[in-house]
Amino acid sequence: MADRLHLLQLALADRIVRKHPSAVVTPELLLAQALVVTDDMYGTSAYAEQVERDLANSLPPILPDDTRDAYAQRLRLVAEGAVL
Repeated sequence: MADRLHLLQLALADRIVRKHPSAVVTPELLLAQALVVTDDMYGTSAYAEQVERDLANSLPPILPDDTRDAYAQRLRLVAEGAVL
């Protein structure tokens, strides 16, 4: 499960910086993009929904004025095993 989660975290980090890396990150953006990343990897199923919840629960908190780029950098650290 941890490997799966790390891959999803990295995919999400890549996805959120693809467009507008200097834009402010929001919880709604993260959840929407987590759904897209999970759907891309697992399709739509009850299992995919559980994976999406696991991903959402693994995300580090958003800091005030976090840009997509700054958040993605922290998310990559979490995916590599850092505890923030």
